[in-house]
Amino acid sequence: LLEDAGYEEAASVAENLRGRLAEPFTAPAGSSAVGTLTLHSSVSIGIARFPDDGPDLSALLRKADIAMYKAKTSGEGHHVYSDTDNADGAARLRTIDELQDAITSDQLILHYQPKVNLDTGDVHAVEALVRWDHPTRGLLYPDAFLTLVEVSGLMRAMTRLVLEMALDQAALWQGQGQDLTIAVNLSASSLVDDDLPDEVSTMLAARGVPPGALQLEITEEFLMADHDRARSILTRLRDGGVQISVDDFGTG
Repeated sequence: LLEDAGYEEAASVAENLRGRLAEPFTAPAGSSAVGTLTLHSSVSIGIARFPDDGPDLSALLRKADIAMYKAKTSGEGHHVYSDTDNADGAARLRTIDELQDAITSDQLILHYQPKVNLDTGDVHAVEALVRWDHPTRGLLYPDAFLTLVEVSGLMRAMTRLVLEMALDQAALWQGQGQDLTIAVNLSASSLVDDDLPDEVSTMLAARGVPPGALQLEITEEFLMADHDRARSILTRLRDGGVQISVDDFGTG
């Protein structure tokens, strides 16, 4: 919180914070044989200014949060200002609020696109495609809301919900004697989520669904963005029996 600060003062403080936190520091590695580890950190900072960006604390925090996620998803991690002063920005904020409700009030649904064996005509797998059954705008496709889900920090919650719905359906089909593999798309932020492999394993076990019945699709572009961390998370998923596939292969 900066008192009586303009944009330049806020940017200067943000730059200073980022510079200080970018300096490497050491931490115990947990074993005297290993010694210490040199750790590096970086921060993404979003800036909102009163009264330009909002009349109260709630609005300012929301806009600063959006700005922070925009900085985070830019790949550069720099600080950015909220640019939600105009009508488009107001509409985005309203949609983000609606998305938060959608995730908790059963407005998100899955459609299943079949994968057909061309030799036999049999459906052997499906791909789960998320749709938003908006109360006033009707059925919305991902291009209408996924970008906002990512920049507003809601992707983790949406990914968990989609996985739960897809695995519920897999369990239902399994109980009917239909052994279908279900593919679910993963976002870029999911590939740096260390908790994802354990949570997927828990979801599968709770429903009695074999891990091989779940296929997680990633794009080549996302895989290359932070390949070391992504490889670690994907390896843990694969070791747990989950299938991994690369979508849009070759385009990155």
